Amino acid sequence: MPLLFFKSEEHKKLYEKRNLTVETISKRLARIMQILLVKRLESSFTAFRRSLHNLQRYTQNMIDMLEADCVFICPDIDVNAEFAKAPDFETACRNIRTKIAQKKGKSRQFRRSDLHEEYFSLLLQDKKRIDRLCALWDRNDFDPKLDAFKEHLQSELFNPRINNPGGYDRPKLVIFTEALDTLDSLARHIESKGYRVLKVSAANRDELQQEIKANFDANATVRRDDYDVIVTTEVLAEGVNLHRANVILNYDTPWNATRLMQRIGRVNRIGSKEEFVHVFNFYPTVQGNEQIRLIENAYAKLQAFHTMFGEDNRVFSELEQLSEADFNNLMEDEESPFSTYIADLKTFQKDHPERYKELMDLEFRELGGQIRGQQDGVGWVAVKTEQRAC
Repeated sequence: MPLLFFKSEEHKKLYEKRNLTVETISKRLARIMQILLVKRLESSFTAFRRSLHNLQRYTQNMIDMLEADCVFICPDIDVNAEFAKAPDFETACRNIRTKIAQKKGKSRQFRRSDLHEEYFSLLLQDKKRIDRLCALWDRNDFDPKLDAFKEHLQSELFNPRINNPGGYDRPKLVIFTEALDTLDSLARHIESKGYRVLKVSAANRDELQQEIKANFDANATVRRDDYDVIVTTEVLAEGVNLHRANVILNYDTPWNATRLMQRIGRVNRIGSKEEFVHVFNFYPTVQGNEQIRLIENAYAKLQAFHTMFGEDNRVFSELEQLSEADFNNLMEDEESPFSTYIADLKTFQKDHPERYKELMDLEFRELGGQIRGQQDGVGWVAVKTEQRAC
């Protein structure tokens, strides 16, 4: 939060946005960092440990810059990435100065004297705390969420009662996570159990396009059985078919409820041979959810979808109330982010009544699912819902 410690009001104004002061911007950024850290902790202990070490490195970079009387504050440049890839401090500084000159934005180089000395002493205190946390977490070799996953991998996710694809397909599983470190950790364990894993991220999605299609797309002309499990980040949440599988695990719950439905839509597609899609969701811990309120946010948005569109598949919890949409009687809130969409749907219903009725009569009805899973000592819960396949 270096912006808070500028001595000059001119320097502060340089980074203000519209009506946002540097105090407001700094506090918001700090809150975002807190939320991201909790999200990483909820994803996996491996991901959280990596984030702690990154924070340790970033804090040390700022201390080094202050000690060298060369402080870069650059909204347009990833300063920490420049320090990570450069062979030494001086080279990194030269590279950053070159980029500042090229971008001509708000990125600047400051002197230590431009900031209050209190900032340096507070950074040293932060670094001491972070060092202690890193040492503690480096001694930790367990993860109760991963332990719960291990316990239920074969008994639930590969249970032949639900994961038994028709035809000649082997059982398949789709897993979504938001963290690369979590992806790698999951893949290592799954492979240790004898399953063949395809790992997909933004770095390799394009080159694996044909592998994904051949092994997980029920509509593929050329079909292969090289993999049993696909573990992926959000990069496969849309634009791809994975419906040779009918079991999906959301190892991390995304903030955006639409993203959750898009994930499930990868396996709930026309062409699936299975009558049901089985969805498993890991809830965050009680302690973590108190900080980020993810369950409440996801549930509220999904319930709004059910109310507006007559959604008949539960996505996140059996507590979701399914209903038929009635746009004529739906109350509109001027502050609601859905008001625009409701208005558009009403217009479509009025202008194209026959087409509207045809779409509403499509058969996508759901048979009620059942909550499954278990809460361990730390509070993780895996929840299962069932959907009638398209």
